[in-house]
Amino acid sequence: MQMSEPLQKSRFQWSEAISEKEWDEFVAQNGGTVFHYWAWRKVLEGVGAGVRPLYLEYRDLSGRILGICPFFWLAGRRLLYLESLPQSYTAGPLISSRVNDPALLLSALPRSVRSPLFRPVATMVVRAHMEQVVDPLLKLGYRYKANHGLLILDLQEKNPEQVWKNGFKKHDRQAVKFYEAQGGARLAQTEDDYLAYLSMTRGSWTFRDRRPDFLSNVRSNFGDMAKVMLAYEEDTAVSGILMLCDRASSTIQLLMMRFNLTRNIHSPVTYVNWKVLNWANENGFRYIDFGPFPNRLSSNPRHHFHKLLDRFETTSVPRYQFVIPVSTRTYALARRIKRIL
Repeated sequence: MQMSEPLQKSRFQWSEAISEKEWDEFVAQNGGTVFHYWAWRKVLEGVGAGVRPLYLEYRDLSGRILGICPFFWLAGRRLLYLESLPQSYTAGPLISSRVNDPALLLSALPRSVRSPLFRPVATMVVRAHMEQVVDPLLKLGYRYKANHGLLILDLQEKNPEQVWKNGFKKHDRQAVKFYEAQGGARLAQTEDDYLAYLSMTRGSWTFRDRRPDFLSNVRSNFGDMAKVMLAYEEDTAVSGILMLCDRASSTIQLLMMRFNLTRNIHSPVTYVNWKVLNWANENGFRYIDFGPFPNRLSSNPRHHFHKLLDRFETTSVPRYQFVIPVSTRTYALARRIKRIL
């Protein structure tokens, strides 16, 4: 039985992480997401997501990591702030199960930041969905909003056969049969495959790749974890999706959907998601994370968010966005400026 780590308030000292290997080992061992890995930091640096990274860790007296939190510095109109993480579906702190009072550790996060004298840091913005982090942040009383949910499919609860019988409608099954007969789907293997993927239109509801080199950044930093599933009609790619496949968490994180606007009549997006579901099941993954969707749209039966939720029988996991003041005085000033501007 694993014992909790007793922690004294005076011992909390967050510091900037320097070891990529130790960081990633902690992420893999403590249920982190793909957005917590050091490779995602390199992707964000490559696409210019923030001023610079500030990856914080807390170690006990023996040198073991007990907590981490990735941030990027971002520049506001008057002040600086820290975000965990920009251009990411979720992130926030990760706390070891050895810690018996995560709230005590998390309350020390604001004290770890040293603000520049002439441009102080107002807040930390943290997006998180895991209960072991969300619950202590709620306990600490930080301001938050929870306007989005992560749509997650658990393949132990809903396998492909159940989705086919209970989630899919007649036209969904017809679309799958059409593309199976016309061209099928496969993982991208060649540079021509990746070019075919990039030539299609990006779905408005997926990750916003503002830079043309986003795909190459993901591929170079994540290696074999990064895959693209492509669906074809004859020899033409009609839809594709970029995904990160994490064995440690048994999760496939869907990042970016693309589709062919001129050959979009038979629901190629449904088909490529169906192929991802089957590939995940065949390769031993448990979860598929479709990403965040606004709660206000998931209840609209005509909206594609609701249709995705209904068709693949996903569960919506609340994602919280917390605002943690770094300096009470600066935070109050920032709120006044925001109201004025």
